[in-house]
Amino acid sequence: MINFAKPIYAWIYFLMVLLQPKAPWKDTYELTAIAIGDASESNPLFSGQNGIVKTAAVLISLAWFESRFDPNALGDKGKSHGLFQQQGMGDLSDPKVATVVALQQIKISFRICSNKRIEEKLGWYAAGGPDCERGLVQSKHRMLKAFWLVQKYPFDESKFQ
Repeated sequence: MINFAKPIYAWIYFLMVLLQPKAPWKDTYELTAIAIGDASESNPLFSGQNGIVKTAAVLISLAWFESRFDPNALGDKGKSHGLFQQQGMGDLSDPKVATVVALQQIKISFRICSNKRIEEKLGWYAAGGPDCERGLVQSKHRMLKAFWLVQKYPFDESKFQ
């Protein structure tokens, strides 16, 4: 068992293993969990008591849908890469860098899709731009998975010490 410095890291790692228990890149999960935890704490998408947890769940869901947590994943015929399958953002094989960039892009998507329901706010991100409409279905899948994770496996600090 990995001894994480913060309970949120352990919760994120738990969810990653739950969603993708077997992968040749499973040894990268620890770094990814820490990157997601740090980004969620320093720049949450949501306010309030559960804002950090909800932000982490969105990042977990997005990374699972986009790459199955593989930091070296390639998609879109080699145009998209990394945990969050981003294009034109440099070398995103480092989970910390990839997560910070993804969170910035998610915030842009939330702003561009501000007139949409919360489950559709990743539309711009999911479609790779230029608007929200093309990515609505993908957004719903990713956001509803995040909401499900928070509901089914709520973060309880005492269980992840």
